[in-house]
Amino acid sequence: MVGTWKILDTPECKLPEKLSTAFNDLLDMDGAGYKPMLYAATQLVAGTNHLIICKQTIVAKEPIEFLVYVIIYEDLEGNFVLTRIERIV
Repeated sequence: MVGTWKILDTPECKLPEKLSTAFNDLLDMDGAGYKPMLYAATQLVAGTNHLIICKQTIVAKEPIEFLVYVIIYEDLEGNFVLTRIERIV
């Protein structure tokens, strides 16, 4: 169903190859590192949103770690855009 999040039947830590490449490119940021922990859900829109649970490590003298969710949008041509990073409370 369009617009509804679909929890994956077999969520995994391993991202599909194209999504993994996009994840690494989009989340290559100074000051924080991201490690995918769970590829959890997808949402069919005019393309696909991918929901990934990650460990975020803030680079500091004493690194700080958080659990976050990341949403990456994939358009109909296979291009990827980072749309959201949100801390899980």
